[in-house]
Amino acid sequence: MSEILEEELISQEGFVEGGLPYSDIGGTTTIGFGYTKYSLDGEEGRPHWSEYWSEDGTSTGKTMSKEEAKNLLPKVKKIYTDQANSVLTRENISQQEKDALSNLIYRNGIGNVKNSGVIEAFNSGDIKKVQEIITTNPNLRKAGGKVLEEGDSGYKGITSRNTGIADSLLIEPVEETAA
Repeated sequence: MSEILEEELISQEGFVEGGLPYSDIGGTTTIGFGYTKYSLDGEEGRPHWSEYWSEDGTSTGKTMSKEEAKNLLPKVKKIYTDQANSVLTRENISQQEKDALSNLIYRNGIGNVKNSGVIEAFNSGDIKKVQEIITTNPNLRKAGGKVLEEGDSGYKGITSRNTGIADSLLIEPVEETAA
C-alpha cells in the first residue's frame, strides 16, 4: 500500500492536539486523522469508536495521541483502499490513480463517490473526465450530508483538497521503493 497516500491523508486531515474527539466541519464526531465511526469499527486491529465517544458524540475521556493515530492509519486506510480496489476494473491502473480514488472515498464515502460518476470515468481511462468530476460534482463536496456551496464554512477546504487530488493525476507517476 502507498506511503504517499498516508502522507496525503495526514496532511489533508490534520490532527487536533489533545487527542480528544471533536466535531468536524460537517458535525461528524472525529478523532485522529479524520477517523469516524465508519473507520473505527473494531475490525482488523482497529479500535471501536465507542472507546472514544458515546452515541451522542460525548467524549469518554480516552485520548488518541498523534503517534497512535499515525500507527493506526495503515489499518484505517485499508478500508478505503479495499473499497477502491473492489470497484476498479480497468487493467493497468497506476498506484497514483488508486491513491486518488482511495483518498476520495476516505473523504467522501463510497456511496458519494459511486454517485459522482468518477468510478466509471476511472474504469474507462478518461482521466480528464475524472479530474472534471472531482472538481465539479456536488457529491464530492459534502459535509454532514449537505452539499457545500461557495461561502459555506468548509467549502474552500473541501474544494482545495479535491483540486489537489485531481491535480495529482496530472503528475507523472512516482516509482515507490519496497519498504
